[in-house]
Amino acid sequence: MGYIDLGSKCTLIRRSYAENIIAPEDWETDSLPILQGFGNSVVKPLGRIRTIIQIGMVRAETELLVVDDGYLHTPVLVGQSFTEKPNVILYKTKDELLFISMPDCEDQNIRVKGIIGYSPGHFVAFCRRSNNQWELHNDLSTKEVRITHDPTITPTAAIFIRRDSAVRNQPIKRKRTEE
Repeated sequence: MGYIDLGSKCTLIRRSYAENIIAPEDWETDSLPILQGFGNSVVKPLGRIRTIIQIGMVRAETELLVVDDGYLHTPVLVGQSFTEKPNVILYKTKDELLFISMPDCEDQNIRVKGIIGYSPGHFVAFCRRSNNQWELHNDLSTKEVRITHDPTITPTAAIFIRRDSAVRNQPIKRKRTEE
């Protein structure tokens, strides 16, 4: 249904497909950019629409520029206006391109609990404890170190948790087993 183009700055949609989403009279037409990259030609979009695009589990409001059907072979060409959003993480392997949603860290129920970093030859892990203190765990050391300053970290991975306010501070109920 769509094509991912990591080199395209904008996301494009075919006119016939856009007409099924929003009536042409509701398209924005002010200050439309001139598009280059269609061979040696220059294309003026027919309009602009804003909608939610979802790829896998990643959703983001995105601006789509409407172009004549003759310019696109697929209904949608997804460009950097989606792929470069702050909540979108791309993971490319030899065989596939995965879209991963970055948690909204402004959400009071999302917290960073750990950061994994790589130093030449070994890994380090920064862990946030329940008292909100950070500790450094280094695979070259036998002791963890309490962090009292703001270190510079180049993360390899991050661990997030979501705290559900309805569940928070509730005791854990254990099932009784019959003997």
